[in-house]
Amino acid sequence: MSTSGVNVNNGEPNNQKDDGKKVTGAAIAGGVAGLVVAGPVLAVAGGIGAAVAASQNKGNVGDAARATGEAVNAIGDKAKEVDEKHHVVEKTKNVFSAAIDNLKKFDEKHKIVEKTTKGIADGANFVATKIRESSNKNKPEKN
Repeated sequence: MSTSGVNVNNGEPNNQKDDGKKVTGAAIAGGVAGLVVAGPVLAVAGGIGAAVAASQNKGNVGDAARATGEAVNAIGDKAKEVDEKHHVVEKTKNVFSAAIDNLKKFDEKHKIVEKTTKGIADGANFVATKIRESSNKNKPEKN
């Protein structure tokens, strides 16, 4: 990323805020890609790698990372715009909150968690008993 106010992409004047947003967007994209491909360790490595690539003025890799960063930022801006207009986050939170409340009421009425827990415990005890019985049958008797 340039510290002179020159765009890291092509040497044209630009502000550092835009360059920083490109690097951040590239880091997010690299992190998400790493997470999807191989989990959290590669997510960190992918995020760092994409940020470094976007902040360096080195050919096609840097250009691609910056373009990806711009795309991620555009998606984020559009998501904020949609949320401000339609209150998606608030509505989603309300739906999940109501669903959780309904699940709690259902469980209070039907004791699903209690029955499931008891079933698992009973199953584990059954298996343990059978293992003990089997191991006792196979032991030679002491004289």
